[in-house]
Amino acid sequence: MLLMLTGLFCRLNAQKLEPVKWSFSSDKISETEYVLFFDAQIESGWHVNASVQQTADDAALIAPQIVFNPTEAVTHSNFTNEIGEMEVVPQSIGNKTVNVYANRVTYNAIVIKKSRTQVAEISGYVSFIACDANRCLSPQKVPFEFNLN
Repeated sequence: MLLMLTGLFCRLNAQKLEPVKWSFSSDKISETEYVLFFDAQIESGWHVNASVQQTADDAALIAPQIVFNPTEAVTHSNFTNEIGEMEVVPQSIGNKTVNVYANRVTYNAIVIKKSRTQVAEISGYVSFIACDANRCLSPQKVPFEFNLN
């Protein structure tokens, strides 16, 4: 009996929470320019922090980051846009609030291919932390890859 309970406990602990599901797509907007989309579907009760917070003290909160692996095939704009319904939620510590996205948020970035004829392969990862009302999960990295032709 003890062995069965131990096995059940280990299986329950081994289940990884993944309250945020990511998908990636791109749109060609000119001969060499593309918009890359990073779409996060967030389970009910969970959120990710917004990059814009109400005070400078809150700027230390970890918002999702898009990290591109080095490539000579494209240049990246320094602009990433986040699109979604921002919510304000109370923090569990102190009398503060935090800007977050629940349900869904989409990030987009513009890249420019250096060659019109060659396929540009872009890869990297999205780094983020998902939180609910009681806890935040460890930082996660989700890899992405785009082939722009």
